[in-house]
Amino acid sequence: MSDSTEKSDNDTSLLSMLSDSLNGSLAYFSAAAPEDEESSVVDIPRVVTLADAVSAEFDEHGFPIEPADRDEWRRYNFESTARQEAQQKQMVAWHEWLCHPAAAEAARQGGVVLEPEHLLAAKENAANGIPAAYRRTVYALLSHPVSPGVYASYCKQAETSDFKADRERYQVLQQIDRDIERTFTKHPSFKPGTQGVRSLRQVLRAIAMRFRHVGYCQGMNFVVAKLLVVTKHGAAHDFSISEVDATPVEEAAFWITCGLIDSMLPEAYFGQNRSGSLEVLHGLRTGLEVITLLVEQRSPELYAHLLELGVPPSVIAVRWMPCLFSGYMPPETCLRVWDLMLASDSAECVLYQTSVAVMEMHKAELLELDDPVAAFELISAACTSMYDADHLLSHIDSRIDASLVNNLRDEIEARHQPAGSQSPSNNSDNEQSKAVEMMSGWFEDLGASWVVVEGVFKDSEMKDLVDLCNKTTTMAIQDAPLDV
Repeated sequence: MSDSTEKSDNDTSLLSMLSDSLNGSLAYFSAAAPEDEESSVVDIPRVVTLADAVSAEFDEHGFPIEPADRDEWRRYNFESTARQEAQQKQMVAWHEWLCHPAAAEAARQGGVVLEPEHLLAAKENAANGIPAAYRRTVYALLSHPVSPGVYASYCKQAETSDFKADRERYQVLQQIDRDIERTFTKHPSFKPGTQGVRSLRQVLRAIAMRFRHVGYCQGMNFVVAKLLVVTKHGAAHDFSISEVDATPVEEAAFWITCGLIDSMLPEAYFGQNRSGSLEVLHGLRTGLEVITLLVEQRSPELYAHLLELGVPPSVIAVRWMPCLFSGYMPPETCLRVWDLMLASDSAECVLYQTSVAVMEMHKAELLELDDPVAAFELISAACTSMYDADHLLSHIDSRIDASLVNNLRDEIEARHQPAGSQSPSNNSDNEQSKAVEMMSGWFEDLGASWVVVEGVFKDSEMKDLVDLCNKTTTMAIQDAPLDV
């Protein structure tokens, strides 16, 4: 048999197996015998089928589907023949991507893909999503090299270090312990007392030890928890993390998070930058200002209306940005955004593109509202029911690119006082303190706490928040992150 005939037969066999698996006919499947040594590093775990999800009333990631959302979820996942066909094609495309020598060698060495053409192929594939069964491997290859033993070392440091003399470090670990108990508590992996909660604690503490200039920022708990779901999916089907697979699941999530902090997100997005030259949360605050400028430039009417309501775009987006949409969108929709982030040349641009897209998609409804509470509720409801990820991504504008963002960032920096000049106090008067207190109630469980709000909103913006607080006493928006 010729090589071309053998390859054709293998491709047909693989496509058949993938199709059967997606249709729920097979519980497990494995790749056909590899044609070369590189292919052997590809691990294809059990695929969670949509049929399984419907029968158990949870989605393909183990998150419960609220009764009111089941019809929408079912329509998106079952009634679109085009989507099912696209999913099958994506399984094949990503399998081929992982079997490419550039990816296979990187996986074998614990490294990342560096070949430009293969990175471009990942970017093109990511536009249609990464299959859940492959996300663990693909995310690892697009994020950060793995250094054996390093994660275990940081975990040991966190357990054995004496923090009595380091009050700040102790407070960081205390905050982690408080937050993990209220993170995705409806998911089987994160129910109180489970291994998943212990794993979340381990990874967040290890991150705090590795990035001492960052420590811990509320919102990171929802990011790491979602990554544990991703890395667990690559290990086995049942959604609870066991002691047996805890270490590899944790370590994979740890290194992907390192990639986000080290190279994908702006400096000082979480905490401070390494040199200490930037203010705490400088990257996050600048990102929110970028979103505001984008809305102002692209849709002046919407921008003016939101300002009149006392709800500028930055106030809407501050709930999404610290947790990278984790908890505010259906899990698969959030992960589709993350797929683009990890495969993109600029992860932060994807965040801005998505934030602007959500607001523009609901521009007409927002313009009809004259109440800030109603505006928050509209956006919140729209996000939590956004199961049609393809529809959201179709509204993302690639013209919001690194060049445009850099120009806007320069404009923002020019508006601020030069580095080293005296900055006004975050709590200079009673009105500002009142705003911080009110915002604490709004964002306590939203992945954006009062610490984030206090660090992000300053000067004149704080006055806007005070005015918004004074408009109503019912603004404690009880829309804790989806799935919590």
